[in-house]
Amino acid sequence: MTAMNQAQNDEGAARHGYRLLFNMVYCSRAAAGVDEAAVERIIATAKRGNPQQGITGLLVFGSGIFFNGSKGRATMSPI
Repeated sequence: MTAMNQAQNDEGAARHGYRLLFNMVYCSRAAAGVDEAAVERIIATAKRGNPQQGITGLLVFGSGIFFNGSKGRATMSPI
């Protein structure tokens, strides 16, 4: 396998054959009108969809700011 074909992550070349996990952490400002009910809907949607995609994470919301930390397979779709 050439260097160009080797999967790379923050731990170097993946030679172990296991699926790589990736972490994503970000903060975002809520759109106008986002209230507790909207946040609860976001959480409910994530609880339904994330396990099917092999994604785990957390969502913190306060003072109009979201903090999201997610972990999933290398094939995880970007948001």
